Amino acid sequence: MDKQFLSEAIKYKMIMLILFSSIFLTGCWDRREVFDMAIVLGTAIDKTDDGQIEVSIQVLIPQSIGGSSESGGQGGNKEIVMVKNGKGKTISDATSNLEMQLSRNIFWGHCKMYIFSENFAKENGIRKELEYLIRHPKPRERAYLYIAKGLAKDMLEVTPDLELYVGEGMRRLVEKQIVVKKTIKDVEEMLTSDTKSIILPYMYIEKSEKGEASIVITEASIFNRDKMVGVINNDAMRGVLWLRNEVKINSITVPLKEREYISVRVTSGKTSLKPKIINGNWRMDINVQIKCEVTQNGTNLNVFDPKIVATLEEELEKATRKKIEGALQAVQQDLKVDVIGFGEVFHRKYPKDWKQAESDWEYYFSNIKTKTKVKATVLRSGLTTSSSSLK
Repeated sequence: MDKQFLSEAIKYKMIMLILFSSIFLTGCWDRREVFDMAIVLGTAIDKTDDGQIEVSIQVLIPQSIGGSSESGGQGGNKEIVMVKNGKGKTISDATSNLEMQLSRNIFWGHCKMYIFSENFAKENGIRKELEYLIRHPKPRERAYLYIAKGLAKDMLEVTPDLELYVGEGMRRLVEKQIVVKKTIKDVEEMLTSDTKSIILPYMYIEKSEKGEASIVITEASIFNRDKMVGVINNDAMRGVLWLRNEVKINSITVPLKEREYISVRVTSGKTSLKPKIINGNWRMDINVQIKCEVTQNGTNLNVFDPKIVATLEEELEKATRKKIEGALQAVQQDLKVDVIGFGEVFHRKYPKDWKQAESDWEYYFSNIKTKTKVKATVLRSGLTTSSSSLK
């Protein structure tokens, strides 16, 4: 009898617990349906002639998704997205004006790219806009940042060849790490680092002979704090990526005979920075190790011959050293902006000396003596001995 009473009591308590818990199950009171949202795929920020901020957003048109595959290619892209513009005193003010133009609430969660125009980045700087993107809970911190030559909003109008919209194409390009890749989170960390400098991908529109437009990223923009101060070319950009240990995919072509070349693919690479302060002189020893495999032999030389391999490795070392030295010339001597991270390395090893140099780091950075050593190793030479096997 006691056992039966105890069992009934337990059941009663369980039922009461379930009923009490259901009070806190609020269901989908704050749900947001897809067709209630204006999904932003890309954002461009420009400066108008009267000093206002113009925010342009590329918005998905949900009704057109199902039929876009029939058109295919570039026509399909134009049918599933549209671009809207809003102006204001701040980025928040501009987005509020954008809201008035749309029947749906703007949703930033899918926005993968934020593009600043070169003019805006040089004159205004991007600190205030970054502060908005970081403070606002909806933009993704993993979205990528870019600088555009000309108007940033023009980039949103370009139709990519292989993707449905330009933001996806740019995301795939930077994630291959052939070019500079920086997210909102990365830039926030760079601005709070010892050197307080930024490097961002620099894009521009290139038109073919047929008049078709495409976006190209072969250069990088350099920032001193939050303001853009210059652009470095492709070779210097690759050199900076080497120095920052951010090279993932890279191909190097070197001459072994007059007008005859051998191309290799870099399978792995590592750069180490060793700071030294000797008698008040600051210097940096740069050691680079790369491992490669031959992808094309445009000569009649036997790449299985140890002597030829040694010559090839020597040429690869020269080519890599040239890129690194070109990068050092561009950022250390010309722009005097430490996007490489020398400051953090010296700070870790020489904290007392760093305190004295921090306030005048531009001067110290530009006067650091560097010594670059590159060690290249060819691991694989392919399946054939030379191109002569095709003759």
